Amino acid sequence: MSSWKTWDAKPVQVEKQIKDEKGNVTGTKTVNSYRNEWAVKAEAIRDSSRDAKELVKEHPDLINEITAVKLAEKFAAANLSAVDQARFMERVRGQVADNVSTGQQAPELKIREETTIERTKETENER
Repeated sequence: MSSWKTWDAKPVQVEKQIKDEKGNVTGTKTVNSYRNEWAVKAEAIRDSSRDAKELVKEHPDLINEITAVKLAEKFAAANLSAVDQARFMERVRGQVADNVSTGQQAPELKIREETTIERTKETENER
């Protein structure tokens, strides 16, 4: 169930990063936008029932914010009690959503996955 709010559509200008094909930032440009767009996106981030993949499809420009929330969820699951997880995630989602609602763009997150190398008996015997 969603609740609709009336937002003032205040025109604003924000700086958007320009990236090359490798994802490196090569410059910035000024973009005209409206605050009500940010309010909708902020509410989407606050909604913990929304699937991350669905959010990325709906708001591809929020990939870094959604990634930050997912990383916080993984951290909380591994390190906090259930009660603390809920409180921690509420604060994380709230802070990320507040940043989005004011037009702040999250820094690009680069995730390096940890890989496990299995040693075979042959390589162990060679040592």
